[in-house]
Amino acid sequence: MDMDDYIPWPKHIEFNLSSISIEEYHESIDPAFDDYKLRFRYKYLEEGISIFLNENRCKIYVPVDNIEAISKIQSNVIVLTLKKDKDPASSVNYSSKEGYLKDDPIRDNLYKTTSISMIVQESTPQQVIDMVGLHIHYLVNRNNKGITRTNNSDWGRSNAIPSLSVIIFIVFT
Repeated sequence: MDMDDYIPWPKHIEFNLSSISIEEYHESIDPAFDDYKLRFRYKYLEEGISIFLNENRCKIYVPVDNIEAISKIQSNVIVLTLKKDKDPASSVNYSSKEGYLKDDPIRDNLYKTTSISMIVQESTPQQVIDMVGLHIHYLVNRNNKGITRTNNSDWGRSNAIPSLSVIIFIVFT
C-alpha cells in the first residue's frame, strides 16, 4: 500500500438528530430546509461529545468525564445524564457563532439541566447508535469505578446488560 492508497481513520462518529431537549429548550429539524441540521458527534479519541444546534449556530461540548450515565430509552432516543456534583457552567462547554448573548435560552437551560435528550434520525443504523452508546457507557463505568451505584446506565430496557462491560478496540495499521 503506497501513500496514495492511504485512507486515514476517522477521528469521530457523527450522525444527525431529529430533535434535542435541554431542560425547557427544545429544537427539532425542519424538513422544509435541507441545510437544517442537528448533529451528534462522538470524538472517541478525545472522549468527548459535541452537539451542533442550528439555532444560534452553536456547539455544545460535553467531556465523557462529566457524564453520569447514558441511556437508550427507545431505539432512537438517547439521554445523557450529567454529573450532579459538577458545575454545569464549567463542565459543559457552550459556544455560539453569534457570540455571547445576554438572554440566551440555550445557554441558560444548558447550565441548569441535569440531562440532555436526543432523538436520532430514523436513517441512522442501530449499529451506529449502539456502538457509540456502548462505548460511552464503558467509559462512564470506567470513570465512575470507585463510586458505589446499583446501575449507571440503562442502555434500553430490552438490551440492558448491567454486568457486562464492552470494550471497543481500534487498531491502527
